[in-house]
Order: sequence, then C-alpha cells, then structure tokens
Amino acid sequence: MRIFDLIPKYLISAVFFLSISAVSLGQSRTLFGKVLNNNGEPVSGASVMIKDSKVGSAANNEGEFSLSILANRHVDIIVSSAGYVPKEIRVSPDENNINVVLQTKAQMAQEVVVVGYGTKSKGSLTGSVVQISADQIKDIPMASPDQLIQGKAAGVMVSSQSGTPGGGVTVRIRGTSSFSPNSPASEPLYIVDGVFINTTPLGSAGYGTEQQYNNPLADIDPNDIQSISILKDADATAIYGSRGANGVVIITTKRGGYNQKTRVNLNTYVGSSSAWRLPKLTTGPQTAELLNEYWINKGNDPAKIPYPNPQTVPTYDRVHEIFRTAVTENVDMSVSGGDSKTSFYIGGGYYKQDGIMRPQTMNRQNFRFNLDHKINSKLTIGTSNSLTRTFRKIVPNDNSFGILLVGLGTASMYPDFNSDGSYNWGGPLSNVMAMIRESDETNVGLREINNTYIEWKIVPNLVFKSSWSLDFNQSLNRAFNSTVLNGPGSIASGYEATNYQYTWVDEQTLRYNTILNEVHHLTFLLGNTIERTATKGFGVGVSNYPNDDMKSLSAASQADWWSGGKSESALSSIFGRIDYEYMNRYILSVNAREDGSSKFGSNHRWGFFPAVGAAWRITNEDFMSDQKIFSDLKLKASYGVTGSQATISEYAAKGLWGGGFNYIGQPGTGPNQLANPDLKWEQTKQFNVGLEFGVLENRIEGEIDYYNKMTKGVLLNVPVPNTTGFGTIASNAGDISNKGIEFSVNADIIRKNDLKWSVGFNIAHNKNLIVKLAAPYFEPFSRNFIIFQQGYSVNSFRLWKQTGVDPQTGDAQYQVVDPNVPITSDKNRMIVGNSNPKAEGGWGTTLTYKHFDLSASFSFAWGQSVVNWSEFFMLHGGIRSNGSTGMATWGFYERQMDRWQKPGDVTDIPKLGGTAAEISNNYGLFTTRFLEDGSYTRLRNLMIGYTITQSTLKNINSIRVYVSGTNLLTFTKYTGLDPEINAGGGKGTVDGVEMFTVPQPRTLQVGLNVIF
Repeated sequence: MRIFDLIPKYLISAVFFLSISAVSLGQSRTLFGKVLNNNGEPVSGASVMIKDSKVGSAANNEGEFSLSILANRHVDIIVSSAGYVPKEIRVSPDENNINVVLQTKAQMAQEVVVVGYGTKSKGSLTGSVVQISADQIKDIPMASPDQLIQGKAAGVMVSSQSGTPGGGVTVRIRGTSSFSPNSPASEPLYIVDGVFINTTPLGSAGYGTEQQYNNPLADIDPNDIQSISILKDADATAIYGSRGANGVVIITTKRGGYNQKTRVNLNTYVGSSSAWRLPKLTTGPQTAELLNEYWINKGNDPAKIPYPNPQTVPTYDRVHEIFRTAVTENVDMSVSGGDSKTSFYIGGGYYKQDGIMRPQTMNRQNFRFNLDHKINSKLTIGTSNSLTRTFRKIVPNDNSFGILLVGLGTASMYPDFNSDGSYNWGGPLSNVMAMIRESDETNVGLREINNTYIEWKIVPNLVFKSSWSLDFNQSLNRAFNSTVLNGPGSIASGYEATNYQYTWVDEQTLRYNTILNEVHHLTFLLGNTIERTATKGFGVGVSNYPNDDMKSLSAASQADWWSGGKSESALSSIFGRIDYEYMNRYILSVNAREDGSSKFGSNHRWGFFPAVGAAWRITNEDFMSDQKIFSDLKLKASYGVTGSQATISEYAAKGLWGGGFNYIGQPGTGPNQLANPDLKWEQTKQFNVGLEFGVLENRIEGEIDYYNKMTKGVLLNVPVPNTTGFGTIASNAGDISNKGIEFSVNADIIRKNDLKWSVGFNIAHNKNLIVKLAAPYFEPFSRNFIIFQQGYSVNSFRLWKQTGVDPQTGDAQYQVVDPNVPITSDKNRMIVGNSNPKAEGGWGTTLTYKHFDLSASFSFAWGQSVVNWSEFFMLHGGIRSNGSTGMATWGFYERQMDRWQKPGDVTDIPKLGGTAAEISNNYGLFTTRFLEDGSYTRLRNLMIGYTITQSTLKNINSIRVYVSGTNLLTFTKYTGLDPEINAGGGKGTVDGVEMFTVPQPRTLQVGLNVIF
C-alpha cells in the first residue's frame, strides 16, 4: 500500500487546493473526478494535469482526484497513466464533477474475457472467443438473452422461430452439425454463473400438430447480465468436452463489488408492438370472382355460377381481428455494493409481453441474489441464485388448424357472428373469434438456477474451488375447451400435464499460476465434474363436463387418455488445461476432457476430447517496435476434438421392454427398442486459424478466422428391416462438414471529449455439407420435402421444379427428371435449395454527444431459401373445397388474382379449376413456386437517449431517458409473413419453413433508467 493512500481524502483535497491556489491567478473552484478504464475499474495513480501547466493531481486507489481550477472559464486538463492513451478534456465553467475513461494502448490485449473455468486477457487467447458486454445489450426489449446476441458476433446465426411471446430461438454457431429431431441437438451449451443450463423445452407456447415450444432461456432476465462470452472453436470449447461440439455461450450475471458504495439501479420501460407485415387476403367480391371462374373452368354451366353479382358479396376483415397492437411492460430494480469482506447483488423484475396475435401473452416475475464473502484471506464463499415464474396464455398455431390458419383460411365472405350475436359455424373451418375469445389454455413455469461455491487459496498462486449447482425447471400446462369452443353439439374437454426437469452438478477445480524469471507465465487447471439430469412428467385428458362453469378435471365424467414417465442420465468428467506464455509473445494452450455418459453402451461409454492452440503476438517482437501502424497483431491457430450426445435419448443404447402388450384384458410386456452396445459419441474435429489486429492505438481493431469443422458419427435413428420386429435403431449414421470464414472489425471514428462515434461490422460465410449418410433421411414434419442426403446441405428442399405456366393452357410446367413416370411421382422431385444462408452477420454504430447518445444495430442473412408453406395453402386455386359441394370454400391470398385467365397471359400462377388431374398438377404439388429467397436485412434496434449526470443532480448518480425501436425496418424480397421465423419450432434442425407462424413484432418503447 502506498503512503499516499493512507492520507485521508479530505486532507488530499485540501493540500491540492492550497498548492494550486498559490500558483493560480484569479478566483478558483474545485473539480472532483474519477478515472476509470474501459471495464469501469478505477485507474490508481493516474496523473491529472492542467494543460500547459505544472499544476496537477493524482488519482488515489479508488481512481478519485480533486483539482483546483479557474472559475468561470473553460479549462483543459490532460489525464494520463502508464499503459493508457492520454486523454485531453475541456471542462466547462459549470462542471464540478467528471468521470474520465482511459483507453489502454493495447486494449485488445488487456481486455479480460470470460472463458471456460476462468478468465483470460484477450491478448492471451489462442481460441476464437467473442465477448459482449452489458453496455452492448442494455435496454433492448428482448425476452431472452439468446436474442440479444443476434448480429453481434461473426459466425453466430440467431433467428426467432416465432413472434410468439417467449417463443423459441434458434442459435447456430458455425453451422448445423446434426440432423436429429431433438430440439437442442445443434444448440450451443449455455452456462450461467457456472450452471449448465438445460435447454430442452418442457412447456409449449402453442398446441396442436406442429406446436411452437417455449424458450427455456426466457427464464433468465437480460437485465441481470454483465457479459456474454461466445466460445466458437475447439480450443475454446474442448474444456467442456461432450457439451462443446456446437459452441458454448457463457453468461455472467451482475455482482456487487468489494468496498463499493451501495448502488440502486431502477430500469423501466413500456412499449407498443405490432406486426411488421400483415397478410393480404382477397375481398368478398374478389373471392366470388375467383369461385365463379373456378366453376366455369371445371366445366360447369356458366349460367349457374354461384355468385351472379360478385360486387354484392360482403367482406369481413378477419386480419385485424387476429392481430392487435400489443403492449410490453418491464420494470427491474437492483441493489448492489459491498464492504471489505462482502459483496452483494439483489435484483428483481417484472416483464409482461402481449402477443401481436390475440390472445397470446406472457409475463415473468424474477428474483436474483448473488453474494460473495471473504471468510479470511484464504477462504471465500459465494452463491448465485435466481428464481423465475412465467405465465403464458397459449393458443393453437402453425399447421394445427390454429388461429392464423383458421382465420386466414376462412374466406372473407363468411361472417364471424350471426345476426343474433352468436358465433357463425357455417364456414369451412372453425370460428376464429370463438378460438380467440373462448380459448382457455395456459402454461405456468417455475425455474430455479442456483450455484454455491467455496474457494480456498492454499498458497498465493494455488486456488482450490468446489461448487454445487442446480437447474430445476417445472412446467404445468392446462386447458379447458368449452362446448362453445368445441362447436355446436360437442362436449367440453380438458387436460393437465406437469413436467419436471432438474440438472445438478458437483464440480471441483484446482488452479495454479506462476511467472518464472519474468518471462515464463504458466497456468495449470485440473478439475472434475459429476452431473445428473432427470426428467419426469405425467398428464391426463378428460371430457364430458356437466357444464362450462365447472372446469376442474374431477368434474368430468370420462378419462380419455393419461400418460407418465421418468428418465435419468448421468455424466462424469475429468478435465484439465495448461496455458503457457513466453515474453508475452508466444502462447500455447493445451486442454482436454474425458467424459463418461450413461447414455452409451459399455463398449463406448467414455469419450476423450483434447485440443491445442497456439498464438504469436507479432507486435511484441523487437522488429515491430519502430512501426506505428499496428498496436496489436496476433496470429493464432488451434485444433481439437469435441463431442455430443444431445441427439439421443437417455437409454438409446439399451434394449428396452415396455408395457401395453395386453391380451384379453390382461396386462403384458414386450420389447420395444433394439440394443446397440456399439453406439458411440459424435465427434467434431475442428481446425481454426485466425489473425487479430489493432491499428492506430486500437482505434481500429478486428479479426479474421478460417475454420474447418467435421462431425463424424452423427447420431440418428436409422431404419431396420421389418423382420427384426422394430422400426429403427439408434446408430452413428453420418458425417457432416462445416467450413467457413469470419470477419469482424470495430472502429472508433471520432474520439473527442464531447463527441464519440464508433462503428462495428461482422460477416461470416459457412458451407454446410452432408459428407456421409447411408440413405436419405426425410423430415416427417415437412411431408418429406425437407431431405437430408449425402452430397447436399442439411435442411435441403426437395420439390417439383416449376419452370413456368403454359401461356396457352394455363397449366403449370415442370422440369422432368424421369419421363417414364407421371409428373406427380416423387422421382420427379429435385433438390433445389436449402435454408442455410451464404452470408450472415450484422453491423452497428454508436454516437454520443455530451449527454445525448444514439445507437443502431442491424442483422442480416443472405442467400438462404424459405418454403412459404402458408402460400401453398392460400394460393390453392380452388383445390381446398367443401367435400359435399365440390366448391372451394377456403380464402385466398390476394396474389391469387394474378392467376392465368386466358391464352397469352404470362404468370407463374396456373389457372383455376379444370379437370381433377389439372387441379392436382397445378396446385396439389409442393413446387418451387412456393420456394422463395429468404434473404433479409433488419434494423434490429435503434435507440436515442439523454443522460443527466450527478453534476446536476442531488443524491442521484444519473438519470437516463431513452426511446428505442426494435425490428423497425426489414428489407427483403420474401413475400410471406416473415423470412426469419420457422414453423418447425421444437423440431430440432428443421429450418426455413414459414407456415401460419406469428411474425416477429415491430416494437417502439420509452424507457427510464435511474441510478442512486
């Protein structure tokens, strides 16, 4: 401790005041301030000097200083410290308190980055890691943290599966490496304060045949996040072994600080959301015109057309009954601080988001408590705790005769209500207003994420840490379908289903670091993990209630179905890492993990996952000392192996027996799964080479990476001969390759006292290829138009290729693959595209002037295809008809008006009606007419804020008022509801299909942040 630090702060101020007064001319005033680095940490000993003067001050241990300056005048001061870029500041006459943030001379090298089981300076990294700070994601109105990283990191593809509140989000780091139907198969591993987060969804955000699942990460309040680290290559992820094949996302939540004054932070906002695009349907007269034309083209008597006067047919606007302007509300409050022994963070929040589609809604109540306590100089204990309750009102969606399908599919000529106010059930589908008003289905979730640790400094450089963590998730779905909702003549029905899931982890680490002869820096890490996951669920469905007012399950007279089950799995691991640096120039990292899983058979239970990385900090070489262009230049390379077991069930390798083999009323058991003792781990081998650079004192910094990633032995249920008595067996069935290049750059364009302007840009290209697969695998969700086939990308689309419409006949024309079979044969389907973008990324900018700030961020994905399944239903050409009359009764998208009508017409939409074969060929096939370019660029967030600082406030640190907009602009050629959403939510690797899925909302919000 310096003698300077022992002198009371008030005495320091007095001494400097007297000394400055003795040499200054005129009346003086005292300027108070604090010097911080980019991470908000105090810069001790920083020099604060009046420009062109020898009068100055020095910052104490807290970074605080005081300086006597001339009153009623602008004064220029210079703040400097070893290792930082000097900063010149003009102090205005009314400023008495300032904060000064210094940039390091090699900020890229000094920035502390969270990695697996610890932190590293960015200059010491040999792997590919991106860290996103709280400042980069603050005040963005997203329900979950995975949405916050969209467009922020090269090679990280993020897309929302639906605009449903709290709905699923797809995250792919460096491509898709699986084709399993299990939801988290290709998702990264998420870690929150050391807790492995289970991302298997328990409850749904909708129900029906193709339901959207809720997002388990929506249980985490984004306002509690301090930083998000994304680990991309094998060197960074191999320390997590079998969990790291798809990348790792480490979320660190906010904590208090030792010797920190108590700080209260209040953040609240309210927003308004609406659909960025609404579907356009035919009016009543247009629908009548199409149905008349359909009647005639079918060969019926033109004199008996069903609508002799189409203009008299009414129009009922159902679109604006389905969609609404929705409200989002949020309030968060936290208290943090600490003394010399204890630091704490306590936070709580309430978030409510109404869906833009009626009557969806979600609200979340959350509480967080983080504590660290130094028992003595050697022992520290701590805990991280969060408790979240979510409530969702859910409705049927997607291809399940949900609200969008029913509402849009019912022709606009049909009213929702009869003249007496009752629901009209005369349409071809259900009554959408009855679905909206009478729907009574909810999902209630309870999530607890806890971690407790004890840390022992055995000797100054040797630290032992033991931690215990729990991720507990409970979901309750319930529904009551009244006689009104089920329709005339029906009986009421209902169900309840409860699911529990917990993952507990016991983990120990031993870390040692030392510096030898001031040139050799060694760090050793050794650890072990024991993990167990269990899932349990049960449910029952009933019907025939006495009336619609009695909704409890016990009131029903009939049990229709019941279910229940439990599964468990365990994982045991040993891991280690060695980091070595020589003269801060040459860096080597070696890490490995061995995992043993209960999911595999005895022959291949254990998997070994090593990795090595090396880096050369070129700018620290003597021959670079005289150059002034590069402030940082580092070449790095890595190679390693990671694994995965997420794609298989808990007992995939075992031969199983089950109940239900009953005979003559007697219970029985029988075999229901083949054993595969040779089932083994998926292995992903990845090579990465990259160059990091900083130019002009890191005013410009960036990185370029190339990777080659091969996943071998992909786990999949493959068909077996029927003679075995089984349908499939879990097997290592294929290999998938992902190769790509990533580039990112950030620049401080203007770096002045009152004006700062920075920009950032990233872009990535990934080439996905199925290298090996014994037989094509068809995704059943897609009616076999999504195919996984050797030699093609994952999520390829297999469709009939339409080449046009014959101008003379109005019939669709196709490219024929096999002329010996009918055009409708599957043999004439072709693989014509896939859902993987050729390039994706984002860019953003931040501008601050005095107390004002402006920021904007964009994300983009270019070159991917999207199947507009909604259009297949809504440009049906009359094929969707009432079976009793043969007349088309479904509604149409407005684009149906561009159909072929007479010889010579040039269009891509065939004629209406015709013979049965013509109708089938023109409208019954999944053709490339419904395959569109899904490229888009989105203004993800735009924010304008104004901050009032402590210099003009009493007892308040700062007040910030801001206006923010999300998804304000979307640039795309896609004609559907949203190019980003995915109807295959919860269907694992299914992507690129839009089918009556709620589009993402466009949101405008006003917020207030107050720090006491």
